[in-house]
Amino acid sequence: MKPWYAPLIAWILLAGCAQVREVSGGEKDSTPPQLISASPGNLSTDFKGDRIVLRFDERIQLERASERILFSPPLTGTPKFKLSGPKEVTIELLSPLLENTTYVVTLSEAIKDLTEGNPAAGLDHVFSTGPVLDVRSITGAVMNASSGAPEKDVLVLLYDPADTVAFRTARPAYAVKSNTQGLFRFAHLPEGDFVLRALRDKNANYKYDLPNEEIAFQNTAVESALPDSAGTPVALRLFQEMPARQLIRDSKTLPDRSLRIVLARPAQDIRILDVARSGGRLQWLPEWNETRDTVVLWPSDTTLLSEGRYEVSTEIGVVDTVRYRVPEKPEFYLGLRARLIENSERTVVAITASRPVDAFDDTRVQMVVDSVPATFTMERAGPRTFTLQSPVPTKNNVQLTALPKAFRDLQGGTNDTLRTELSPVDDRNTGVVRVQLKFNEEPMVPLVLLLLDGQGRVVRSTPLPLGQYNVTWTRSQPGAHELRLIADRNGNGRWDTGDLRQDLQPERVWPYPEKINVRAAWDIGLEWTVE
Repeated sequence: MKPWYAPLIAWILLAGCAQVREVSGGEKDSTPPQLISASPGNLSTDFKGDRIVLRFDERIQLERASERILFSPPLTGTPKFKLSGPKEVTIELLSPLLENTTYVVTLSEAIKDLTEGNPAAGLDHVFSTGPVLDVRSITGAVMNASSGAPEKDVLVLLYDPADTVAFRTARPAYAVKSNTQGLFRFAHLPEGDFVLRALRDKNANYKYDLPNEEIAFQNTAVESALPDSAGTPVALRLFQEMPARQLIRDSKTLPDRSLRIVLARPAQDIRILDVARSGGRLQWLPEWNETRDTVVLWPSDTTLLSEGRYEVSTEIGVVDTVRYRVPEKPEFYLGLRARLIENSERTVVAITASRPVDAFDDTRVQMVVDSVPATFTMERAGPRTFTLQSPVPTKNNVQLTALPKAFRDLQGGTNDTLRTELSPVDDRNTGVVRVQLKFNEEPMVPLVLLLLDGQGRVVRSTPLPLGQYNVTWTRSQPGAHELRLIADRNGNGRWDTGDLRQDLQPERVWPYPEKINVRAAWDIGLEWTVE
């Protein structure tokens, strides 16, 4: 506690200074601005004006008001928002309001106090242009379709069931946004059925008109509920639809002069052509991901590369053009890394290069198994991967040496000396995860159980045929993990997105409600009742 004379000393020090400074300290203001009056008043009826005035209990500031302040139903023209006083906001309505309609104005985080920036979040202002206020509601939650995580700041939209194209071409009848927990609530709705959609609106026009926008939808109309009726909360699973035609979602020149292209749909073949040149010896070696929607293209000769635009084609024809920018000269030396693939019958080592390998010399590679030099055969397993197999079983350690110039990449770079010691996995350093699934209602489709690490990467994936609901993962790395269960309706072993045109929902995903802490030398048993 400060002594009683502390304020007096502070006053003397301030009085003796040439410049007066504000005294710091005190309790931080954490209270958001409070609405003390409005015109029209909250829950008022028969409003016929063209402006709304909101008055608060402290000095305020406006931040991204046109983006954050939401009218439901949406207005045809964007209102004009301005500070008409230190504690007052005026909203000029630049388009007429609908007759006999209840409006909800959600202020979100557009209005903040001037001192600490506390937002007036969760504040709604309601009025009607007719003699009564609508009182019905629809509630629910928006979640990520592939992970089950809540999705915030997603537009949730209502449409007339008779309007089948409004989601793509027109503004909705009503709109709200999901909160930080993914929850949404339409209040003050009229009686009736509505088509329900959700949209991650990239261009703020309330329309699903961009291929990278995420959506969610209900297959059937939803009825608004009375205040004394709980109503059934609606679950909306947000996903990015696979477009009807092939598109390039992203392209990037990587530091090693390769070109990464992300496609909207899987492809079987890809070709690129410099639009400013014809002929030449330049070839591109493709390296696909598992789902064949992302490819890294490696140039055969970097001296033939030039900046410019390259035409991209797949098996269906020309897709688009991408820009290639020649980066600085990459590292000449080729990076190598090795790992031990455990096999009870023989020793198998995998070597992966940082770039595709054009040639290799296995006489410059040496393997020692349990301190004894071992013979081996080396085979190519991919553009950058080789396997070394020895008839000697692995009991303890493997010493691997790759001398300089054992591998040469497409660009003429060679490896430096690699010396590494590889050890079999010690069960004492890993854990076991056992999962037993139970269902209140037997699933009618195959399932896939996923184990993800702390970064959300899939480290184990196990398909489960009908009736098989027990999984054991041995030698799992310690750390925090997640479990997800996929209803694999098409049996392809992975999660698939939805399709609005075919009224097809994304494949169902159940996230396990808790983190799993895998510990070394521990055996974890989980019994999961899937709702």
